[in-house]
This record gives sequence, C-alpha cells and structure tokens, in this order.
Amino acid sequence: MKAHGNESGKGESRWDNIVHTTQIVIDGSTGDIACDSYNKYQEDIAMLKEIKAQYYRFSISWPRLLPTGFANVVNPAGVAYYTKT
Repeated sequence: MKAHGNESGKGESRWDNIVHTTQIVIDGSTGDIACDSYNKYQEDIAMLKEIKAQYYRFSISWPRLLPTGFANVVNPAGVAYYTKT
C-alpha cells in the first residue's frame, strides 16, 4: 500500500504496514503525514531561527533512504533530501 506520506520513492515501514492493515490505533490515524517536515523543513528551520533554538533533533526515515529495506536499493530522492537538509 502506498501512503500519501510515501512520496519521492519512500518505501513502506513496518509501522506503516501495521497501521494500514490493522485497527491497532483507536482513532484509525496512521501518521502518514504527521507534521509534514518532509515538505515543510524550510519553514521549520525558519521558526527555529526565530526562537533562537540552539539545538534541533531529527530522525532519519530509513524507508525513505532504503525503500525495500535492503542496502542494494538506495532511493536517490531520499539521499538528495537528507543531503540538502
């Protein structure tokens, strides 16, 4: 299943699969978009600068880099995303 948040070649994570195929989350939410930092990272950085944040922690979406879960298939769009951010 391809979720809205899987744009630019991102593969489906184990969590994506669980929430798309079961009723594990009471309200049915999936987190496909969440805070949408993939598309709004520049706004996020601007807000961090505005509040003079000294630290910022983010996580890497491994399915965005390795869409099949194996290192022999690397998503160029994922590499480009993390390289520019």
